[in-house]
Amino acid sequence: MNQQICLITGATDGIGKQTALALAKKGYKIVIVGRNKNKTEAVKKEIEESSTGSTVDYLLADFTSLKQIHQLVETFKSRYTKLDVLINNIGIFSAERKLTEDDYEMCYQVNYLSQFFLSNLLLDYIKKSTNGRIINLSSMVYSKGKFDIDNLQSEKKFAILDTYADTKLFTVMFTMQLAEQVKGTKVTVNNVDPGIVRTQMVSNAPGMLKIFSYITRPFSVSPEKGAVTSIYLASSEEVNNVSGKYFKNSKAVATKNKFNTKENRELLWDISMKQLQKSSGNFNLKPNT
Repeated sequence: MNQQICLITGATDGIGKQTALALAKKGYKIVIVGRNKNKTEAVKKEIEESSTGSTVDYLLADFTSLKQIHQLVETFKSRYTKLDVLINNIGIFSAERKLTEDDYEMCYQVNYLSQFFLSNLLLDYIKKSTNGRIINLSSMVYSKGKFDIDNLQSEKKFAILDTYADTKLFTVMFTMQLAEQVKGTKVTVNNVDPGIVRTQMVSNAPGMLKIFSYITRPFSVSPEKGAVTSIYLASSEEVNNVSGKYFKNSKAVATKNKFNTKENRELLWDISMKQLQKSSGNFNLKPNT
């Protein structure tokens, strides 16, 4: 049996965990990515116990470290020969502007750049699948995001909600550009809007996001419901040849943001590719086997 392999980031809680649980029950080989070893091992065990006959693997990485992202890729490639589904699910809020060890603004690196890196670093393995899929989680707030070449990392202005919205816009732009890059291959790339989901990340959101979370709580859904569209895009034959789309409630919907232009998407791609190339030369890594 040619078992489908699915790698999910941010899979120890919330939407990512529910997505992993559901796909394991569908027979996928699940590889979850977490930051804390004890928590990640506990979630691995929980998924295996809830899905008879399933086997779950895990990888550890802190996405505020580009070295650890590269290490994750090296380790995955040492264990597997292909990747069928990559779900870039990880996301964070930050109460203030902080730089990572790589000197990138934290939300920019975790919410956007890590998705760009993982997708490109694993693309050769995704192309080995008969129907490779990349699924990037965005948010409805992308519509409020801005693409300002001089403020991509909140250099001029940091505001919790604005910075988060910007990173989610970048995710939408990147998804559409990558879909163009892989045209003619068996790989599809799509966005997911999970809606307003009652996750720990949202509940513990700082500042204005906490107020936003409180106001929108009556309209929010459980992590199980928030995961439905991710599960659909990962497993449904209906979307075998659908790429470059933004999905909400398992349906493709139009994107609405004046900054999401072909020129801006190409510019963001070029900037991000230079950042990837720069980091790739910094580490001489061996897989953690």
